[in-house]
Formats: sequence, C-alpha cells, structure tokens
Amino acid sequence: MDRYLAKLRPLFRQFFPLAKIKDSNNLHQLTNKSRFVFHAESIFGEGYAELGVGFDFEETVQLKVWIWVNDKNSSFKLFQQALKSTELANNGESWLGLYKPLSDFVSAERMEEQIEAWFAESFAAVKRFSEVHPELNWHLS
Repeated sequence: MDRYLAKLRPLFRQFFPLAKIKDSNNLHQLTNKSRFVFHAESIFGEGYAELGVGFDFEETVQLKVWIWVNDKNSSFKLFQQALKSTELANNGESWLGLYKPLSDFVSAERMEEQIEAWFAESFAAVKRFSEVHPELNWHLS
C-alpha cells in the first residue's frame, strides 16, 4: 500500500502543486479510521481543511478522495454554500468525497493504470470544484 500511495503523489502534485502533503500515521489510520491515506492540510481559508487520498476499508475496500473542513476554518460557511451547488457526494456541511469500490477494477486487464486514471479523474473533479469556488481562498495551485 505504501508503494501505491507513493505512486499517486506525483499525480497529486500535478493537480495541486502548492499542497502541503502530510504523511498520515497509517498504522493509526488503519486501526482507528479503517483507511490507508495521505493528505494535504490547510487547503483553503484559515484553519484546518484537508484533502485526502487513499484507500478506505470501512465496509468494502474503496478508493477515496475527500475534502473535510473544520467548523473553525474561516471559509467554513462558504464551503457549506459551495456544497449546495455541487453534484459531488457531500454531507451538506463539512465533507465532500469521491469513492470507487476496488472490486470494480479487479477484473480489469490493466488494473493499476485504471486505478490511477480514476484518481486522476477525481483530482480533476476536486480541481474543478476549487476553480468554480475561488471564494474559498484555495492554497493548492
């Protein structure tokens, strides 16, 4: 898994060159949050907001890209407004996410390439969201 996340970092950087990537303590992440990820912090506004990438093991194994923002972030209310106008999955308050079951790729002839393509499409979707909502004061590109 570490090797695979390492392969995704350059792709992530292509879309978000200014992102401050943090290594997650993945032993803790696996034990407490059932995920294996890396994330970027301080992605918009002032205060905590993260853009995460990786694999979620909560119910079934899924590829995952998400944005989560703390309610203390200076752009929290603006983020809530932005969620109202997006078709991306969200909870209407503090979270936006893209998921894809790993099982969708198992029988693929070029599984790794298709997984990377899914992540690239997801990064592009987040980038489009950031471009549509510049009012959030993004720190990604």
